[in-house]
Amino acid sequence: MIKSLKNRGNDDKAFDKISNNLKKEIISNISDLRSKTEKQIVEERYQKFRKIGV
Repeated sequence: MIKSLKNRGNDDKAFDKISNNLKKEIISNISDLRSKTEKQIVEERYQKFRKIGV
């Protein structure tokens, strides 16, 4: 049981690290999107999916 409690502490640390990284990525992506016009976003998505078909 003590061993599982020690591992639980590591799980909490890993969760905190993962959630902080995820938060940073979301904020970064939102900032990128805010700096673009709607037309730019649509064009980039269009080009992305056009490449998939190649």
